[in-house]
Amino acid sequence: MSKQQFARAVSGWADGKPMEFRVAPGSTDYGSADRWHPMDNPWYGENFQYRIGVPLSEVERLNLMSAMHEGDD
Repeated sequence: MSKQQFARAVSGWADGKPMEFRVAPGSTDYGSADRWHPMDNPWYGENFQYRIGVPLSEVERLNLMSAMHEGDD
C-alpha cells in the first residue's frame, strides 16, 4: 500500500469513519493477511494495508478486541 492510499484512508478517518488494517499478503509470516482488525489511531506501516472499516456495534467491537487480546487469530 502506498502512502497516498494510506493518506486517503486516514482522510476518511479524519471525517469520523472507522479504520481497519491487516497484514499485507506476502509481506511477513506473522499474522493473517485475510483478517481485518479495527484501529483507533492510524499509523503507516509498509507491511500493512488499511481501509475504511464497517462500523461495529459496541458489543461486536468489544468481542473483537477481547479475541485480539487473547491471541485468537
